[in-house]
Amino acid sequence: MRIGKYEFKEDLIYSEEHLWISIKENIARIGVDSFLVDKLKEIINIELTYIDNEVEVLDTLATIFFDSDSLEIESPFSGKIVNLNEDLEYDPDLLIDSNYEDGWLVEIELENNNEIKKLLSSRKLLSGEQAEEWFRSEIEKE
Repeated sequence: MRIGKYEFKEDLIYSEEHLWISIKENIARIGVDSFLVDKLKEIINIELTYIDNEVEVLDTLATIFFDSDSLEIESPFSGKIVNLNEDLEYDPDLLIDSNYEDGWLVEIELENNNEIKKLLSSRKLLSGEQAEEWFRSEIEKE
């Protein structure tokens, strides 16, 4: 679905840091939403964490270097890094061209599936109508 000039995927979970999360069984794939991608403009490089790293909330998953600045992408939950999108290191434009498909960042094996439920109930992660309302309000603030 399009909201303004941005793409919003209704079947994903979102964080207020403009991350999207797709969960299949106990594996969470994490990427950056179209709102944040639009703000990054020209990406120079992306550095990803390492496979098998144990991460906690707010640990760095990736660093995106753009223009003359950088942005650290922090984990919204704990788990173990099981997969990296190494294509981004060779072609960082994938993040801009295909942020919801080919431009994902990392996959995390969840330590505890209940952590996601708690984050959703506390509104630290958003899904469904809540996510859509938040996304629309972010666009209105722009």
